[in-house]
Amino acid sequence: MTSPENPFIFGEIIEEPNFVDRASELSQLVRDLADGQKVLLLSPRRFGKSSLVTLALLKLKKRHVHTVNLTVSSYASYAQFLEKFAEKVLRAAGPWDRVKDWVTRFGRNVKPDINYNMTTGEVGLSLGKGPGFDPTPIAPEVFAMPGELTKNGGFRMAICLDEFQQISEFDSGSVENAIRNQVQEQREVGYVFAGSQPSLMKEMLSAKRPFHKAGPQMFLDKIPASDWKEFIARQFGKRGRKLEAHAMEALLTAADLIPYDVQAEGQA
Repeated sequence: MTSPENPFIFGEIIEEPNFVDRASELSQLVRDLADGQKVLLLSPRRFGKSSLVTLALLKLKKRHVHTVNLTVSSYASYAQFLEKFAEKVLRAAGPWDRVKDWVTRFGRNVKPDINYNMTTGEVGLSLGKGPGFDPTPIAPEVFAMPGELTKNGGFRMAICLDEFQQISEFDSGSVENAIRNQVQEQREVGYVFAGSQPSLMKEMLSAKRPFHKAGPQMFLDKIPASDWKEFIARQFGKRGRKLEAHAMEALLTAADLIPYDVQAEGQA
């Protein structure tokens, strides 16, 4: 944990009191997701993408929008990704009484192993067993889940697929088509497809790929020096401390205004 005497935080998701700038991006992202838009968020690494998305989802949750956040690169296979997608969507849609009828219908087509924990209320799900399992035929059913659940349950949902460029590791053509074909029909569900390798993301958004013109695009740039100076001075002031102007300039120059690097340099 970061000492309360140190105003710099890095290597973890930034909460709102320590969030620097990005006010317009945050407001737009919350608005678009609440409206059921499919947002493509492009950002180089260390620019604060994950913190921005996490804060947006937190704000939506306070508005009673059900939220799901998955990092695609966390899963070694398409089957693992689909399992976790389905599991998290079911948990977000809960309680069990709300989803059990749909789960029964889903089970007839997909035949997953579904476990319900009576104590915690959590749903566990497995789509198949063994390394030879091919999840491609059931992928459309899985990606249709958010739309079906929100439509039948009368609520809205916002889903983030972080490090989305890694979806290509699962066989880009069929995966991208399966996702796009389903999400474009889901008016009650907002999506943010976030990627930290802009060149790969731009390739995915090209004219011959399924996500071409799928929704509004948002690009994260460096945070301006003026915003950093205001934030750092305020954070130091809260602690009864002051950072000299020459030290502030040296810090921002060394970090090149990149959010992660400013925070890391500040702690060094």
